[in-house]
Amino acid sequence: MPRTNAGPNAFLDPAAPTLATVIDRLATAEPNPQRRSEMVSAIRTLCRVLGRLPHELPADTALLNRLMRSALPAAVGVTPSRWANVRSLVPRAKSLTGCRIMPGRRLYPLAPAWAALAKRLPDHFARTILSRLMRWCSAEGIAPEDVDQVVIERFGRALCEDSFHRHPLSAWHRTVCGWNRAVRTIAGWPQVLLAPPPPAREAYVLPLAAFPVTFQADVELWLDRLAGKTDLDVGPVRPLRSISIMKWRFGLRQIASALVQRGRQPATLTSLAELVTVAAAATILGFFLERAGNRPCAQTQSLAARLKAIAKHHVRVAPEILVQLQRMAQRVTPPVQGMTDKNRNTLRQFADPTMQRRLVNLPGELFERLLTASAPPKQLALRLQSALAVELLLVVPMRLKNLAALELERHLRRSGNGRQARWFVVIPGAEVKNGQTLELPLPERTVRLLEIYRARVLPVLAEQPAAMWLFPGLQGSKKEVSLRQQIGKFIRRELGCRLSPHQFRHLCGYLYLQRHPHGHEVVRAMLGHRSIETTIKFYAGLEGIAAARHYDAMLQELIVPAERQRRRA
Repeated sequence: MPRTNAGPNAFLDPAAPTLATVIDRLATAEPNPQRRSEMVSAIRTLCRVLGRLPHELPADTALLNRLMRSALPAAVGVTPSRWANVRSLVPRAKSLTGCRIMPGRRLYPLAPAWAALAKRLPDHFARTILSRLMRWCSAEGIAPEDVDQVVIERFGRALCEDSFHRHPLSAWHRTVCGWNRAVRTIAGWPQVLLAPPPPAREAYVLPLAAFPVTFQADVELWLDRLAGKTDLDVGPVRPLRSISIMKWRFGLRQIASALVQRGRQPATLTSLAELVTVAAAATILGFFLERAGNRPCAQTQSLAARLKAIAKHHVRVAPEILVQLQRMAQRVTPPVQGMTDKNRNTLRQFADPTMQRRLVNLPGELFERLLTASAPPKQLALRLQSALAVELLLVVPMRLKNLAALELERHLRRSGNGRQARWFVVIPGAEVKNGQTLELPLPERTVRLLEIYRARVLPVLAEQPAAMWLFPGLQGSKKEVSLRQQIGKFIRRELGCRLSPHQFRHLCGYLYLQRHPHGHEVVRAMLGHRSIETTIKFYAGLEGIAAARHYDAMLQELIVPAERQRRRA
């Protein structure tokens, strides 16, 4: 397995050169004062973004690459263009001062044999994929006919350990695919097929086809019941959606594959009944508990619930067996329910009122600052689209699926005329996860941004003039995964923090409970929870932050008079 990053002890190795060493060596390695000053400034900017001093950061390329991929430059006021300069200047400084680094694909000219081979590639795309490998081999003195698995693994390790590539394993994989495609399609190409890099984590989930036909049929029967495709008296009252069926199918593959990993032969799994015996369930849950570090987690809880559902409603096991399965499920259920630590850490980024104001004012400021009289270019239009999505998530904290599927006139409705006109977001219960209809008014500032977006931004983004999607894609509405990535990248770029579209729902509760510690009913209505217990369960503890502030304010009122008395004395 390639070393993709340095371990935590890299910070403690006294023999490793640090970025302070690189700065010192630049005094003699770079004679041009201006370029030397730019490199030193880039290193100091990098240290500021990472929150460390130059002597605290080893000049380890893999470690720095990992830290830079997870860095948030905007959090300390570093612009994207400045960050791009940093990513370019720091490797150059390391290379000049003798630190090991893999050069970019444009730095070395192609050797004659590689240049002749490159001309046979059919298009620019194919040449781009293999360019880095061809130039690296040229620099290393490796001829095309000498490329084999050993060479490609050396190349992959150099990518992972000695380059600042954003996604080294992906680049390694693309290079192997491009090479193998050339082997199969280009005459005269060296006839050596290469193996791709090993996965970051061992894959254990087998396809359903790996199990007997009877098992596959039983799986489909159970999924049909969940989807409501069988008799009316069979299956859940509310059939599961397609996305839930997809998760169930993968969960069943996980459960069956766990038994195989523990020594069971796939051919012996002839039905779902084989999964819910006491011995099999103990083996399955033990496998996932071990993978989780022997600590109950959401995954072990979810898989245990699936086993119970199959046992009770499909296999119909004896009551005493069901009791044993329920006891197992309790033991693999995490003790604390509600909001995860990950979400709490995300919300903690917005404990500062300044960050709250920056987020709330961001969409309006961008529309005012960036939108000119002419039609915006595509990239700017996408940036404004992200800004509108953030605005809608702030005022109507809906789920990503509903946000991506918003249609003008259908989900965004106008009531009244003139100054009395009001806009509402209306999403029928059939389209909402919990079946609760979502209907909330839009404030005036949001309506203003929406009107500007419809008139001047949407025509740039919509492929079809008559498209009614608020967030159009190539075919219909934009895919959820694309919109999620777009919004996440937008937040990181503009604010220097991490916030997913779904976490806006948590942020809604966090911001309101900060100001109104007992306002759970308002949060319940905003988020569309059916029960107040759900709201209290997920947001328990957030109100304590506001309560602590109120209590501290009371203490301050008592402390100040005492200080004044001492001063008078």
